[in-house]
Amino acid sequence: MIVIKITFLSCASNTYYQDNSYRDSKLFQEPQIEYHFDKMPNNINVIFFTSKLTKPEDSIIQGFLNNYYSNLKLYNPEILFLRITEDQIKNQVCKKETSRISYPVIIDLNKDNSELKKKCLREIIRDKGLLVSIYKDNEISQNWIHQISFDKQKEEYDFLTYARSQQSNDILLIKNQDVKEDSYIEDSWKSLKGNIKRISILEESKTYENLISESLSIDRSIDRKKILSYKTSLNLGFSPRRRSDVDSIIINTNIDQAKSINPAIAYNFSEDLNIYYINTQEYNYQFNLNNRDLNGVTLFEYPINIINEEIISRNDIEKVMYATGFDIFEIYLLINNKSTKRRFSYLGLSGQFKINSTLSIERKRPLLKINQDRFKVITP
Repeated sequence: MIVIKITFLSCASNTYYQDNSYRDSKLFQEPQIEYHFDKMPNNINVIFFTSKLTKPEDSIIQGFLNNYYSNLKLYNPEILFLRITEDQIKNQVCKKETSRISYPVIIDLNKDNSELKKKCLREIIRDKGLLVSIYKDNEISQNWIHQISFDKQKEEYDFLTYARSQQSNDILLIKNQDVKEDSYIEDSWKSLKGNIKRISILEESKTYENLISESLSIDRSIDRKKILSYKTSLNLGFSPRRRSDVDSIIINTNIDQAKSINPAIAYNFSEDLNIYYINTQEYNYQFNLNNRDLNGVTLFEYPINIINEEIISRNDIEKVMYATGFDIFEIYLLINNKSTKRRFSYLGLSGQFKINSTLSIERKRPLLKINQDRFKVITP
């Protein structure tokens, strides 16, 4: 087991300590609560479940420490970072390696959800702790611990529910090859009593303009004009029309493809349609605000990808994990604060966190609409 121990570091030694201007953003809201630091644990034990040291893990530590440093004058516990490897899980030494840990914060970066790993988690957590599962279905059945789960499918379903509430009913669904066989969006839309008029799959042989024109039947409108002109021998005046039985478009592609598709939609006389975007990539992508390619689009996104600060200069997968680490520390403070209510909400750098009476904590990315490079936060 590899151990990183931090008892006290100078604030000046922390590269990210000065990057706190995001606290003024509408996409970040600190908990309106008084912390009683004198009654909190003197030690914080953060345990990573992963196969090797990776950049995402390193970024989580940096985000965790940045929030730690911002509270340093009031609360300076000893921090211990540990790593449980796959070999240690297989050798069933989890309890032995962590026997002295009183309150663990476990961050599970390992996709494996075997019973052996879950047994290891139970041995470490025992009667209290915080479990953060980056991947859905990695939770364990212990009702006395706090668990944060990141459920992308539930986010997508809630997003589609919002779209239906906006009178979106008859949709054109545009998908890329990565999700060609995935029917979750189609099944969810139908369960919400919506209609799917057409599903278009991106193909290398077609330009986005041609695909949109074909999907909205604009090419048929042009063909009818040519036939009438031929039969009448007249040069008829003509305004292309799209199909009238579609009121919305859902784009389910990667971010770069969406930035090319959306202008093609505007080009094809479809500015009056509702445009929704669901990213096929969960973490590893570049989100660039400095363009208008997604103008008029409604989507859900990590707040840190929107807030334009110095910390945004790193690549996006590191940003999201940095934000996750930052928020984990805040959640740790909230659940260890004696005056915190059983229900609370916190809008952090990686999303909106809500805790309920069952001790489960849900994270959701906020809904946003882009208008001329500006983001409007939507409250469903």
